[in-house]
Amino acid sequence: MNSNIIMENWRRHLNELDNDDTPRYDVPAFKTKIEIKLTKTMGGNKQETMAEIRAIPYVTVVSTEPGSVEDDETSSYITYNLAFVHNPQRFRTPKLQFSEVVKQIKTLKSVMGVRIVGDMEKKNV
Repeated sequence: MNSNIIMENWRRHLNELDNDDTPRYDVPAFKTKIEIKLTKTMGGNKQETMAEIRAIPYVTVVSTEPGSVEDDETSSYITYNLAFVHNPQRFRTPKLQFSEVVKQIKTLKSVMGVRIVGDMEKKNV
């Protein structure tokens, strides 16, 4: 096979990928908001806690809700936007999986409490 044929096949392949009729891969992802109370005396700081939450399996996004951070002498209260990919082989429903994510968040040293403050919504990925 000569290089012209290979290049032409590659161009055809790239054009097919740009075609709007190409089937999309549907990822079952969900998002919600949670409020977390962090202690300032144990565990990591706010950024380290976000990194620990991101390390939970299937969690894809953790970001701070703008204007949501409140501090007192011993604690911080932060609302996080949280997104995760549903794993139907392991969890029958997204709500069951989210419950497991919350349980894992509660085990972090810096986390003193978790409250769900938003509805779970399907996220387009």
